[in-house]
Amino acid sequence: MVLCCRMQEIRALACVLAAATLVLTVVATATSTWRVTEETFFRESFGIFISCRFQGYYRSCKLLDIGTDEGWLHAVRFLMVFSIFTAFVALVLGILGFICISHKINQPKVAGALMILTGLLIMIAAALYTGFTRGTPGPGGVVLYWGYSYIIAWVCMVLALISGLLFFLVYDLPKDMWDPYEGSIYM
Repeated sequence: MVLCCRMQEIRALACVLAAATLVLTVVATATSTWRVTEETFFRESFGIFISCRFQGYYRSCKLLDIGTDEGWLHAVRFLMVFSIFTAFVALVLGILGFICISHKINQPKVAGALMILTGLLIMIAAALYTGFTRGTPGPGGVVLYWGYSYIIAWVCMVLALISGLLFFLVYDLPKDMWDPYEGSIYM
């Protein structure tokens, strides 16, 4: 009975981590602070889709030109958007597996595999971004530092891998561990 309750908690934790991964991946992809530069009178931030410049109380943002961007940035964009899609599908399958466990359809195993894939996609995207922007000077030779979107992307990678492993851990257990009342007179 105690093992069954622990399994419910671990399944719920896997779903919560998958939801957190999805939300944070959307935040990391949509925001404009992967790299930031600050000087005395202005601050400029660069994302994968948008860049913003702040001068005092004035803020101006512009979409990065997709036609003239470098190939590595297209790869980072694709990987981050695809990771949002895989995280969403994994979350839906994980919730379905949490609500109705069907051993004929391995929704939890697929959810676990998709969450691990999500983590790997985010890791590759963040590593590409790191490799191509590390040491690149900002406008006017100003040093750039990593912003919160970049850090959130790395956190998402860890959350996705943990969630995927939890899905595999919990749903790979034998069927008789799921329901302590199965086969009893209480059915």
